[in-house]
Amino acid sequence: VMASPPFFLARCAAMPELPPFRGSELMEGFDMSNRGNIVQALAVAAVAGLAGFGISHYGRPSQGVEFDEERLRSIVAEAVASNPGAIIASIEAHVQSQQAEQARAADEQVLAVADRITDNATYPVVGNPDGPVEVVYFFDVNCSFCKRLEPVIKKVVEENPDVRLSHREIPILSPTSQLAAFLQAVVWDLHPDRYEELHDAFIGFGRTLGESDVQTIVNGIFGKEEGARLLSLTSKVGSDPIADAAADRVQANLDLMRVAGISGTPFVFVPGAEGIIRGAGDDAYETLTAYVEQARRSVD
Repeated sequence: VMASPPFFLARCAAMPELPPFRGSELMEGFDMSNRGNIVQALAVAAVAGLAGFGISHYGRPSQGVEFDEERLRSIVAEAVASNPGAIIASIEAHVQSQQAEQARAADEQVLAVADRITDNATYPVVGNPDGPVEVVYFFDVNCSFCKRLEPVIKKVVEENPDVRLSHREIPILSPTSQLAAFLQAVVWDLHPDRYEELHDAFIGFGRTLGESDVQTIVNGIFGKEEGARLLSLTSKVGSDPIADAAADRVQANLDLMRVAGISGTPFVFVPGAEGIIRGAGDDAYETLTAYVEQARRSVD
């Protein structure tokens, strides 16, 4: 009998809701399909923002000061229309600055718990188990971006025999993500030499896994008898030490995800270089290779 593992998906802290746009009613009737109307909308947005705050006769903010909204609308619209490129460039620069600051803060949150991320003694390892260069890989087998990054990870490990790749599975996408994570943790304890084969089959699956797909894969690798035994452990959490250890390990990964502020998968951390990769960008191979080389220099 196969049951869903009795642990829950990690829920990242919800982002605070943005306050309602004060001038949303002013946006009605604007077609946002071309640049000119976007510029016009920006003017309205500026008016709406100032309308809620007020301006003085000298152009300086002054809370609650009365003004002629139509006149202000005209002034701002004229200013935007006269130099739309500068306005848009300024907004883009501001957004990029905010994104860079958020990225720095996110990286600092990860580095603050680096010791916990690298505490991987009981977690699956691919590559050289004694390798001095460690790469920590957070993934969900149902994640399409993880599937895209997987060949990159494998290539880097194959090209660098001193790399120890630590797997930290965070099943955040579906119940079968939880099931796969639980089973991989069990297999790491009972059949560590078959772990990578199971991992490759799960993450290499062409679509989101169904329970029947998981069962077929497990039985195909381990045979029906041992496969049934492994699958039966999903209903034995709380009564079987192997099942308990596997569930605890997966839950620990989910807890670490929250503490480190990891908001999604894939996520790669190279501690020797303080290198962080989020997602599966086109430059992932070059970036990860550079981090590995930097980490190697730090341990030489």
